[in-house]
Amino acid sequence: MILSFSACSMPIFKLLDDQAEKSDIISYVKENEKLIVDCIAKKDYSQIKENDIVEDISADGDLIEFSCGGAGFGSATSYCGFYYSPDDDMTKIWCGPSDNEPLVESDKGYVWEQKDGDNTYYTEHICGHFYYYKSTY
Repeated sequence: MILSFSACSMPIFKLLDDQAEKSDIISYVKENEKLIVDCIAKKDYSQIKENDIVEDISADGDLIEFSCGGAGFGSATSYCGFYYSPDDDMTKIWCGPSDNEPLVESDKGYVWEQKDGDNTYYTEHICGHFYYYKSTY
C-alpha cells in the first residue's frame, strides 16, 4: 500500500513544483542576454515566451520580472526567476525587502530574511542588469 501511494503521489508533487533550476535560469540569461534586452526595448516578449524556462513576464515601472516557476503551497511556498533592473536595484522586485531592511551578502549574492517570520529572498547578479531571485514563504 505504501509503494502504491508513493507511486501515485509523485505526479502530485511534480504538479506542485514547476521551478526551473537555478543553473538553467542563469545559463538561459547568459546565452540570451542580447535577445532579452532587445525584447525589453521593444516591449515584445513573444520570443522569450517560446521556451521552457520563463513562465510569466511582468513589469513594475522599469523593473521587468521573468517568473520561472514555483513550488509548494501554504507556508511552504517558493518562487524563482530572474529580473532586469536598469539601475541595479536588487530591492525593487515584489519579494525584495522594504527600504529599511538590508540585504546581507550570502554565497554569490545577497539574502534578506524576515525578522519575525520565515520569509526569505535571495538574489544574485547574472550579467548586465540581470539578477536571479528565489523567494520562500
